[in-house]
Amino acid sequence: MASPVRVPLILLAVAMAVLLHTTTADLLLRPEHVPKAQFRIRCNFSHALKDDPIVFPGQPGKSHLHDFLGSKITDAHTTDARKLVGSKTTCGLKADSAAYWFPSMFMRTNEKNAQGQYVYKHLKPNWTLFYYRTSVKNPEAIMPFPRGFRMITGNPFAGNKQANDMANVEWWCGARGKHGNDFPHQKCPAGDQLIGKINFPVCWDGKNTDSADHRSHVVHIPLNTTCPSSHPVPLPRISIKVYYPVDTDLDLTWPDNGIKGNPAVYLSTVQSGGTGSPFEYHSDFINGWDQKVLGRLVRKCINRNKKCLVQEDNV
Repeated sequence: MASPVRVPLILLAVAMAVLLHTTTADLLLRPEHVPKAQFRIRCNFSHALKDDPIVFPGQPGKSHLHDFLGSKITDAHTTDARKLVGSKTTCGLKADSAAYWFPSMFMRTNEKNAQGQYVYKHLKPNWTLFYYRTSVKNPEAIMPFPRGFRMITGNPFAGNKQANDMANVEWWCGARGKHGNDFPHQKCPAGDQLIGKINFPVCWDGKNTDSADHRSHVVHIPLNTTCPSSHPVPLPRISIKVYYPVDTDLDLTWPDNGIKGNPAVYLSTVQSGGTGSPFEYHSDFINGWDQKVLGRLVRKCINRNKKCLVQEDNV
């Protein structure tokens, strides 16, 4: 029988000392030696409302339907970001109580109404991954989002063509699907997932946490370049991947006549005068993070050019 391993007391003492001097944020990280600097947060669906606290603050029901993730309290009256901090969240990390939202997706069913029209149902995402990454040449200069920061990406009125705003909207079906700006021109089999992706701007003017159009205080830039003098402060690039369930075989080709062609899926932007096309995907963000944890993640992962796995503490 093997003898039990005896750990010298001095080693135990050292280990205890390390733990006592390690912050909660330190314990959440497990750096990997991968050159691309990032950390990732997984968040689940929270609720859906026809609200948009950035575009239509204090006006419930004014917007098209949005899926909300992160803080569970987000609604049209979420005008003070301080109320988000520490609120209950659907994200895997309790410190991330930011507000995230994007247009709701509707999927065609096999049912028809009395007028012979197909019935559509709200397709809630299985989960969403939020990647906080670097996209500039100098990741050591990237700053965490300031308190109360908010921004929008994408164009809800893009129509049937890709907006020239570098949000880089992409869609594909399953892990091996072909990426593209339109819904995949292919069939997505039952049991697979429809995945949408969009990127937020990365360069900040360094002064304003918002702007009149909720866009002008930040700009997109090409990957591995530097921020312009008008927006000199680099921020983490939030890249979102949304995973939608496919419970029946779908032909995801977007019809030439749009919503009138009974597409397999469409976006809620049609409720606000849009076409409902995949090009109209967009997203909003209000910073409700615990600033200490966010700052430590940015320093330890992005500034040091490391890929970090964040240990979830909200499961």
